[in-house]
Amino acid sequence: MPAQLGDSASYEMTCKSDENWSKRKANCEPICGRYASDSASVAPWHVGVKTYLNQMCGGTIVSPSIVITALHCVQFEDEPALSVDKVVVIIAGNSVNVSEIIVGGQIDVALLKLSEILTLSKSIRPICRTESEYIASSTKAFLHGWPKDTNKVTDVFHKTELDVLPRHNCGANLNETYICVRPAYKLDRNETLCEGDSGSGIIAESNGVNYIIGILIFKPSRNVKCTNEPIVAVMFNQIPKSLKITIILDKEPLYDMDLPMNVMEK
Repeated sequence: MPAQLGDSASYEMTCKSDENWSKRKANCEPICGRYASDSASVAPWHVGVKTYLNQMCGGTIVSPSIVITALHCVQFEDEPALSVDKVVVIIAGNSVNVSEIIVGGQIDVALLKLSEILTLSKSIRPICRTESEYIASSTKAFLHGWPKDTNKVTDVFHKTELDVLPRHNCGANLNETYICVRPAYKLDRNETLCEGDSGSGIIAESNGVNYIIGILIFKPSRNVKCTNEPIVAVMFNQIPKSLKITIILDKEPLYDMDLPMNVMEK
């Protein structure tokens, strides 16, 4: 451990005569944006967002207790956002309750504050965030979703390759808040984006690390559940400042090293 952290003396803790530790435990930043296996279909940051009406959307873990998704996934038309007891997040096959739904004005993005700090593992990791214009302006991206031919909730997702297009391909009035994406052409199959992909993170890879650059806001019409046409996504680096701050401030709480040793042992 000291060899990895550097100066071992900086991290050495001793038990003082009053039975308290001399220093606080150093918290580690979680590994983000990296696959935990050789399979790119196992995406530890991708989750499901499910409402009481059995509507299913995608979402992305962006911090220890926050998932980002599309607002319309937890809000019907112009009504207020659903109450938290009507929304659950499916993470690694398990249902996690939501304690707060945080919206950012008129933009179709919401943060779901989970009722518990996630226990990070190979199957549960946050995506990386970046303000890099080089990564955010990537012309190639992808998203994960559950396989289109099953309703089962699993840890193995379908990876859809995406082309990031000029904004006018989606609509003449789109501003810098949005990007336009479309399933990349594949000779062996016709890829589509479907209703359950709404809210999923648009991901770009750089030097082996994956970053969220957008949130899909596909709202299918009654007659169109899947499409291979261009679809609008919100740029992650253009979400409201209040949402960015909420994500940045969401950190694993420091372990209280001021507690007496006999209390910690309990």
